[in-house]
Amino acid sequence: MPDIAPIPPLPDVDEDHMLRHLGAEHRVLLDTYRALCRTQPIADEPLDRLTEALTDLEERVAGQPAHSAAGLLVRLHVLWSALDHTDASLFHPPEPGAGIVHRLVWGALDDARRLAGER
Repeated sequence: MPDIAPIPPLPDVDEDHMLRHLGAEHRVLLDTYRALCRTQPIADEPLDRLTEALTDLEERVAGQPAHSAAGLLVRLHVLWSALDHTDASLFHPPEPGAGIVHRLVWGALDDARRLAGER
């Protein structure tokens, strides 16, 4: 895996501090994965290690209940990336003809962003 500076833990200000920390780590690894996928040729070993790290973080996020809109937003971002991690759709809303699951998850992401005050 490429050398990535660890993200310092967020201050213990609420019950979702660990969930938010895991979400920040997940975003960094996902961005790194995305950048590696764009380079040619793609080396399997770094991608495999990143995939394992992402899967581990997803498992940890799945085991952390959200206690706030910010925590829910983390869980929904991880769900979105697990649902559809293609470069074309990961960071953008689903196309108008997308399936109901994609539209529901994106709508829930928008709701959580609004409730968390992140617009």
